[in-house]
Amino acid sequence: MSIASIIGFIVIGFMLLFFELFLPGAIIGTIGAVLIGVGVYGTFQAFGPAWGIPVTLVCSFGIIGFIVWWARYFPESKIGGIFNLRTEISRASGYVSQDAAESRLLGKRGVTVTTLRPSGEAEIDGRRIDVISDGGYVEKGVTIQVIEVASNRIVVGVPDTSLPGEANLS
Repeated sequence: MSIASIIGFIVIGFMLLFFELFLPGAIIGTIGAVLIGVGVYGTFQAFGPAWGIPVTLVCSFGIIGFIVWWARYFPESKIGGIFNLRTEISRASGYVSQDAAESRLLGKRGVTVTTLRPSGEAEIDGRRIDVISDGGYVEKGVTIQVIEVASNRIVVGVPDTSLPGEANLS
């Protein structure tokens, strides 16, 4: 194998690894890694360990250095900005993970429309809502009370009606 073909394999391999960053799918990156390996193997075959070991080290450090550079500097570059979401997703920006109306359901009572096993539907304030029971199986038509609203989960429990005026959950 000539020195030109060895350099060609290694350079084309690095170029394909670079293109893999923009065209993910592992095929281009795998071909690039194989070409680098062929170039290193060709160096050992043509010039022996005296040149093979340094070429292996240069290729290894080149790949590691490129990965470190990519992770550190690429996200802040112009091209990196195209690939990365820079918008802040926060409540102050107007993004909320749950509807404000769902937060007002906390403590309200309703009736199960379907059997909760442990999830199902309940009617609360005249609206059908997907809910999750805190204790497992709840029959259809049972009175329930909202005990937790978190993210997109509305957790309900069966209130204990043995104490008048209080909503103790069992």
